[in-house]
Amino acid sequence: MAWIFPYSVAGQADITSSMNGDSYSNVLSVFDGKLYVTLGSPGAGLGAYETDSSVIESNKWQHICVSNGDAGTIFYVNGVSQPSSFVVGAANPGNDGSVYFSIGANKSTSGITNNFYGKITEVSFHNIERSSDYINAQLVSSPIYDSNNTQVDTEFIGIKDDNGDRLNVFKYDVPRDYNYVGGEVICVKNEKNIPSWEEDGTVIYQVSDPGSGQFFISDPDDYVLGEKYYYRLFTKNSSGNVSFLTDSPSLTIEIPKIKDSEIVGAD
Repeated sequence: MAWIFPYSVAGQADITSSMNGDSYSNVLSVFDGKLYVTLGSPGAGLGAYETDSSVIESNKWQHICVSNGDAGTIFYVNGVSQPSSFVVGAANPGNDGSVYFSIGANKSTSGITNNFYGKITEVSFHNIERSSDYINAQLVSSPIYDSNNTQVDTEFIGIKDDNGDRLNVFKYDVPRDYNYVGGEVICVKNEKNIPSWEEDGTVIYQVSDPGSGQFFISDPDDYVLGEKYYYRLFTKNSSGNVSFLTDSPSLTIEIPKIKDSEIVGAD
């Protein structure tokens, strides 16, 4: 499942792919305006399916999804299922060992091919078959969907000062003489203020009795440039008592703005 904005729909451009050597495993492509998927591999059974007509347009945002399960292989574009046909074989999703996973291209032992020229965002993979209701729920929850006009904003240019996903990583130390055996370490995140207690925000990290040593917390998110994000680390003993604020360190992170001089093509 993904949002795509292809600059061209001519030829083959791979949206996502996982490869085992030179053998196709699971590949989703735009092929002359059609959605095309290859599922499986020569060792496990290979199947290819495509939409019956061109359903993808250039220079427009479109939500696409392919579902494979008991109901067969179904393509969705902007939440609507599309007529499709099998090209060869029968789908048998799976891997023959280690694979190269790529977004926007196809990586094999011979190099990178079938590059996707355009924009791709909100890519997700699921190990269960998703219903049309679920797919539509993902569609309308995206900022690319114009809820006021109940339609896809095909020319969506992004949220102001939004630069996409980033990853915050920070470290904490547990001293050798720690005294909360059987307890927990909890990290709470709040986007408006420093958390004032253990439920004042979103718990992004929780581990039981980590012992002494150095530990790392990672927080991937769709951060906004120039905004601040607040964290506090709490401990909880085996009786359920939570540390006082004076014993609970806090951290404020500010996402820096990008200077105009750092933007490619800026005057």
